[in-house]
This record gives sequence, C-alpha cells and structure tokens, in this order.
Amino acid sequence: MEILRSIDFKGYYNSIKILSSRFRRSTNKRILQQLEMIQASLSYGLPDDFEPIKAMEEYVRDSISENQLKASYYLHAVMAANYCGKLKESLKYDSILRKNYPANRSEYHDMQMTEVAKSYKIIQSINSSKEPADVKLWRLGKTYYELFFHVGPTNESSSYNMTFPFIYLKSLLKRYPNSIYADDAEFLMLKHDEESSHEGGDNSYNLEAIEEYKKILKKYPKSELIPEIYYIVYRLYNECESSFEDKPKYYKLALNYVDKILTEYPKFAKENNVLEDKISIKRSISEFLWQLHISSSKNEYTIDEPIVITFNLKNIDTKPKAIKILKENQIPNFSIHIEMYLHDDPYNYTNIKLERATKDMGRY
Repeated sequence: MEILRSIDFKGYYNSIKILSSRFRRSTNKRILQQLEMIQASLSYGLPDDFEPIKAMEEYVRDSISENQLKASYYLHAVMAANYCGKLKESLKYDSILRKNYPANRSEYHDMQMTEVAKSYKIIQSINSSKEPADVKLWRLGKTYYELFFHVGPTNESSSYNMTFPFIYLKSLLKRYPNSIYADDAEFLMLKHDEESSHEGGDNSYNLEAIEEYKKILKKYPKSELIPEIYYIVYRLYNECESSFEDKPKYYKLALNYVDKILTEYPKFAKENNVLEDKISIKRSISEFLWQLHISSSKNEYTIDEPIVITFNLKNIDTKPKAIKILKENQIPNFSIHIEMYLHDDPYNYTNIKLERATKDMGRY
C-alpha cells in the first residue's frame, strides 16, 4: 500500500487511481483505511506556486472526476493567486468555485474574497490614474500590504509574509529616493519587521530595531512620522531584554523620548496617553533603585542549627522612599527563595520558599 508521492501531482494522482482500482473492493479494513487516507492526502500534493497550479487547470478540469479534489484545486489556485498579487486570476478561480462547488466556500473564505474584490478595484483605479509614478508605487504597496492581512501567506513566526507588497515599496526607494513617500515606505517595512519579531513575547530585537528607527529619524528630519517613531522607540526601550543592572538605564532612555513627545508633540501625546506612560516608567525606575544585600555569618549549618541571615536594603534613588512592614505573625512584603545544596551532589537542590503568613498558616 505504500507509495512514494511524486513531485509531479499528475503522477501521484495516477498512482492512486491504480491503487484504488486494485483495492477498492477489498474486504480488509486496514487496506480500505489506508486507501482512504492516501486519497485524502491528494490535495496536499497540489503545488503552492501560482504558475505551476495555473498550468494544471486543463488537466484538473478534463481528467479528474472527484468533485472534492476539483474544489481543492480551485481553493489552492485562489490562494496561490492571492499570494503573488494576481487578484484578477484569484477572482476568476473563485467565481468557478462559487458556481460549481459552493459548499466548499466557507464564510471565512467569502470574507477574504470580499477584501480581494475591494482591493482589486482600488488597484485598477491606481494603475489608471495620472498620478506620479512614486505615488502609484506607494499606494500600490500600501494597498497590497493592507490586503495581505486578510489573504497573505504566513511565515514561520506566524506573522504575515509581506514580500510581495514590499516589492513596490523597495522599487519606490530605489527609483525615487527623494519621494515624499520614501520615509513612509521605509517606516512601514521596518515597523512590520519589528512588530513581527515579538512572537511569544520575544523582545530580543528591540535594541537593534531602535537603531534602525533612529536611522529613519536622521535620514528624514522633517518627517511627519517623527512622533510615532518616538512613541515606538520609548516603548521598545521600556520593554527591551536587559540585565537587572541595565534596566534603569533603558527606562531613562525611554523617558527621554517620552519628554520629547510631551514637549514637541502635545496633541499626539494626549491622543496616545503618553503622560500615563511616563508615570508608569518612572514607577518602574523607582522599583529598581533599591540595593539589597543578603549575608550570613556562616556558609554551612548543622542540623537544627538556627540560620541567621542579615538583610540590608538601601535606597539608592535620589528621592526618599517608604517601605511597609506587615504586622505581627506576618513576614515583610517580599519572598525569600533559598537554595539548599546537598553535600553529596552540589547540583541538586531543594527549594524552600518563605511565604507571607496568614492566621491559618500559623507562623513561619
């Protein structure tokens, strides 16, 4: 029953037809199950690229009898056409799907194609307009970019692959570097890459992205995007991955950009709650400006010997701070994590965690 899937879909399909003719009348359940699984896998053998799948249309129409497989072909053709911006072809294949295989068009697919139809009209209008070439490139890139959030392919990090829309933006930058839309094009591409880098809360690209945003600021000193770039930069500083010691430094750099917005772009600051962010960042800085020293008079203790630990908490801020010591039968408002290494294996340890005491827990 095992066959090797041919790179060529036609060969794979013909192999399965031979298997089906030989074994479809079998009474062996395992054979029938395997045959069904192989037949169901046929649609996965369809090519993903548009030109190969387009070349198969006549073969699918004339040589394939299974309606389900034909419907899968047209679904693949629609997606492949969308991925390379061939919206006219996508709409053509979708009309065939709608006419002959309506049950295979889900609500989600219907919504996607509504966006394709809208974008196709916009793109036709742009191409037929008498606008300057750089303006057309910008508008085409932006239109495809917005469409691809509905129909575009995704990459390994589950973000949308904007290779096709960015062809127009890169062409704009190469052919018309002094265009009024050059800063918009650079910013849009960088912003997409930066936002896509945060998969699973990953902030490792933040500092590198900040430097790229700064290049845009330097290259386009009169750009209307400056307040938005300031806004992005201070958020990247605020959330960047760094050591405990470096955190206050990056928080202060974030505050520099917050103050730029508050001073130079008060309307933008109000619309985006920048003042509230400033208060939050200052609070974060304050939380890091404590210096804690923990010491003990001994490194090893005998069984049942009381362990004496000294805590020294120092305020290294420029402003006075208050701390709250909880009432009797409760420990202060922080936890202590102790690693107790066993003598026979220093790499194995037991965790002892002191938690805030309650009346039910008794005293710790």
